[in-house]
Amino acid sequence: MRQRIEHGIIQAAGEHKIWVATAEGGLSLGTVQNGLLLSLTQINQHIRDPVENIQSLFVEKRHGNRVWMATNKGVYGIDRDDFHVVHFDKNVGLADNDVNCVLVADDTLWAGSPGGLSYLPLLLQKSSADFGTFITRLHYQLGEKWVVKDLVDSLSSAHQVILPPDAAMTTLLLAGLNYQSQGNLEYRSITTKMMPPMLWWARHNLFSWIFSGFSNSSDTTVVQENSINYGVSLQSGAYKINVTAITAQGIESQYPDEWIIIVRPNWYGTIWFDLFIWSLIFYVIWRIIRARTAYKKLNHAVSDLQLQALQSQMNPHFVGNSINAIQQFFYPPNPGAASNYIEVFTRLLRRTITLSEKHFNNFSSELAYDRDYLQMIKLRFGEHFEYEIQGEKTVPKDLPFPSMLLQPILENATIHGLASEGVSKVVLQFFYTDNTLRCSITDNGKGIKSVPNRPLAKPREHKSKGLELLEKKVKAFNQLYEIELKLELLDLSELNPTATGTCAVITFNKKLGA
Repeated sequence: MRQRIEHGIIQAAGEHKIWVATAEGGLSLGTVQNGLLLSLTQINQHIRDPVENIQSLFVEKRHGNRVWMATNKGVYGIDRDDFHVVHFDKNVGLADNDVNCVLVADDTLWAGSPGGLSYLPLLLQKSSADFGTFITRLHYQLGEKWVVKDLVDSLSSAHQVILPPDAAMTTLLLAGLNYQSQGNLEYRSITTKMMPPMLWWARHNLFSWIFSGFSNSSDTTVVQENSINYGVSLQSGAYKINVTAITAQGIESQYPDEWIIIVRPNWYGTIWFDLFIWSLIFYVIWRIIRARTAYKKLNHAVSDLQLQALQSQMNPHFVGNSINAIQQFFYPPNPGAASNYIEVFTRLLRRTITLSEKHFNNFSSELAYDRDYLQMIKLRFGEHFEYEIQGEKTVPKDLPFPSMLLQPILENATIHGLASEGVSKVVLQFFYTDNTLRCSITDNGKGIKSVPNRPLAKPREHKSKGLELLEKKVKAFNQLYEIELKLELLDLSELNPTATGTCAVITFNKKLGA
């Protein structure tokens, strides 16, 4: 490549490299081969402060990767590999900032200027780390105003500053008291994120602390400027800032500076506000659950009283029907049959009083009660009535069974379900599979759709008082115990037009009644 260079200075920069200084582009690093300039890199594009008005160049013989430049702002040194810059002016001992020529010999920098010849011992810089580091100032934007805090003059022994939640563009200014390296210092900043005081805990502080294994997390950065900018906004929390100044030769200050910056969260951003909201939510949920529990208890008590009331209504109904049946043994008199009937009735009455006090009874006791009732009906109607019990051996004897559930159905079958001609028959049948009990009571009477002198009457027009009470009892059982107790009444003519009679079916699950 060919490039026109006017009023320039050229120095060798090692193998296949040259330094080129021009008035237009400042310092450049070129690559040459076989007499051709292959590339040219402008150094000012890679450094923070451009170097201009270069008067002369000097390349160290022992360090071909470093070039020194004499300018009207002092002497600059640049490393070829990383473009690291050092700068010396009147503040570090030069006679004048307007330097015309520069030379390095035996670790000493010589600079010629209108003010005279100056020298700086570069080796002396490497030997001393006895200088301080300071975080001098903090400033941030609050709305449309800038707030500045001078930290060097701070009387706070804790070295702590608290910022409001809406602080923006937070910046720290840094300084190092090494006069020989003034302007050539860089700073290593170690930022440790910590838990803030408990009053200002926020959700993200707690989560970060837990996820980091209950330890503080640190981040290290190196800045070549004398300031650290934390961006548009700094998240609420506590930050320990430790800053160490480093000279151009890599000598670290023995006296780093350390400050703690606390950014307060908004009151609604604290974990205490979150806990208040969650506590309020849990309190409302607790009150709702408590109210629902109280309602369930009240509903349970109401259903229990309703079931007890139904039991008490069914007892006199059963007793009244039985006493009315006793009258037939006196006209014409039949003392023997009356005695047997009264004996069975008395046994049933005692069992009725006992069973009516319980909501559930074991299957064997319930079956004995129903068997005695059918036996009493057999004594009443004699050869005109037959009954049959099937499948009872397949049911566990200790199976919980709703107390006196079948008696009203049997009573209805033996009063309203008797055959108009021939022998009336009632079949009580049990089916027990998969923990589910199914009980059917079938009679050969007219059926629930037909009564004397009223064919095809609606079921509720001739339903017995006992069945009405039974339906309420089934409903009360389901409300009280939340079981799926079902009662179905079916006219057999719906299955077979030539058949007559009624089939009542009760089903429930064994574990529901336990």
